[in-house]
This record gives sequence, structure tokens and C-alpha cells, in this order.
Amino acid sequence: MGNGTIDINETPYENHDIWQWSELTGFGDLLSPWEFAAASVIGNRKFVMYGGWDGKKWMSDVYIMDTMPLEWTELSVTGSVPPPRCGHSATMIEKRLLIFGGRGGAGPSNLWTHNAFGIALLGCQ
Repeated sequence: MGNGTIDINETPYENHDIWQWSELTGFGDLLSPWEFAAASVIGNRKFVMYGGWDGKKWMSDVYIMDTMPLEWTELSVTGSVPPPRCGHSATMIEKRLLIFGGRGGAGPSNLWTHNAFGIALLGCQ
């Protein structure tokens, strides 16, 4: 992890009860390491990750991590999908994922929203 690339299948985790980092190993729809993705919390045990850079191309993949069983799920997104990007920001507001800026796609300062009904159907509220 010292080079800035994170294998998100092995996510660092801070245990606030004892203030100690531990490495967690996930399962499910595992993906290759990437960098410059954006993540946003959904409720109190899940987060959504979007976009990033895999060392060769910008990405537009969407994944949900359920932190209780440590399971990754890749989401199939429909509709008008934002262009692939990295180095952007993402914020979940109620059931909407907002993506702003980054490199790639249609420029550095465009704003996209996804009405995340698919996320809600997965129980990620």
C-alpha cells in the first residue's frame, strides 16, 4: 500500500475500541487492485465505490462492500452512466450517489447523480 495502490479485496480497517489497524480480506465479486476511486458510506455497515484507475484505463465500475461479512458485490448500472474517471469525489445523499470531477470522461468539473434504487434493493440503505 505504500505506493498508493490499494488492493480493495484487502481493506485496511481501524478498530476504534483498541485503536489498532487490521487488514481485512473480502470475498464475493472480487476485483483487481486499483487506485484513485471514490467511496461513500451507505448506512452504518456498507459503502459504495465508483470509478478509479487500474494502471491502464479509467474505470466506471460500481461496487458495494458490506462490512459485516466483508462481501463485495458489483452493481449493474443502467441509464445514462457517467464516463469512466479517477480522482473524483463521491457522496451518498439519501438514495442518490453524487459524483463530481476527476480525470477522464467529459472533463474535470462535471456533476453526475445516480438515483440508487438498485442499491436500495440490495438492502444498502
